Order: sequence, then C-alpha cells, then structure tokens
Amino acid sequence: MSFTVRGALRLPLTVLPLVALLRLSIGLFSFAATGCTTASQGSTVSIPPEARGDDDYIKVLQKWQKSARVFDQFQNRIQLNSVLFTEEMRQAYLNRWVRLRGDTASTIGMDSGGKLAIFVSLYTPDEDFLRLDNSSLWTVRLQYGDKTLTPTTVLRLYEKPVYEGFFDFVNKWSTEFLVVFDVSLAESSEAVTLPESLSAQFYSSLAYLNLQWR
Repeated sequence: MSFTVRGALRLPLTVLPLVALLRLSIGLFSFAATGCTTASQGSTVSIPPEARGDDDYIKVLQKWQKSARVFDQFQNRIQLNSVLFTEEMRQAYLNRWVRLRGDTASTIGMDSGGKLAIFVSLYTPDEDFLRLDNSSLWTVRLQYGDKTLTPTTVLRLYEKPVYEGFFDFVNKWSTEFLVVFDVSLAESSEAVTLPESLSAQFYSSLAYLNLQWR
C-alpha cells in the first residue's frame, strides 16, 4: 500500500512513521540544546551544587534538622523545616561553604555572632503568617535545659539560591529566617556542652509547632 500527496513524492506508508520519528527527534534535540540552561535573574550569587552527595555535610545536617507540618482537611496548612545551628552544624556549614566557594569571607546571613541559632524555612498558603519576624503573629521559645529563652533576633534571609544548595527543603514557596538566641556556642575555644533537654516551640493562631532535638 502507498500514500500519495498531490505535488509530493509517492511514499510507502511504512516510511511515513520513520519520517515523523526523525522530525520528532530533531525537535527534541533542539529543545534539549536550548532549554536545559537556566539563569538566575537579578542575583549576584552563583547557585552551588545540591547538598546531596556531600556525605560529611549530610551526616551532620540530618542530626540537627527537624520539621513539623499541619494539615487541615488534607491540605498543607503550614510546614516548618528547621536546622539547629550548634557549633557542630555551624562548622559543617562553613566546611561545605569552603568546598563550594573557596573562602569564608561571607556566609550570606548565616553568621549568628557565635550564638546558638535556628535556620527556619517556613511555608503556609496564609501569606500573612509567612512573617516569622512579626511578634504579633508568632511567638518563638527555646527550651534550653531548665531555661526558657526568647530570640534576641529573628532575621529574614533573602539569598534563596545559596540556601537551596545547603538545604533541600528550601524552595520558591518558602520563606527563610535565622532565629538567634543568647546562648554562646563556645567558651574558651571549647564547644559548649548542650543540655539534655533541647527543643523549640513556635506559636501562632494557625498552629502550635514543637521541635525537639533532645
């Protein structure tokens, strides 16, 4: 059987699928050649590789990472991912930074001044509650042994392309903060021994979230 198109060559039907396949292959190649490169617009910070594959870093990250999520009728009402920046975590972060960037001149907002801090990545569809730094919406407490502490600083972070290379839960829908407490990470060059009880509580009219490290 054959197929004739007026003004065109007379081709067997068995050839037509091959022609279509060739055209599709050329189209896919063109897409791959032009569509696989992306650029970060309006950012002066290069995007580092993903954290996966950095075994030394991942081992420490998993130790100090905690998350909590609240659902309402099967919908994600709020999600909070956090990393407790102990001295061990801070050093792991700096070591990865050096491996990626070759210097420690700037760690893009993650310097807590030698104090215990929590890196927080927050998502909620209720945009007003994305402001963890608004004390009228959120109350944050740290249970540090027998002490209950409030933050000295809740700092909004903006260099999302950098944090995506260190924390795989950071994405375009989340908002990031550094919550700093008046607890020294080291004394006389020795890392402070953390208490047996260590947890953080985040209160709002949306939810009560408790993250417990010890």
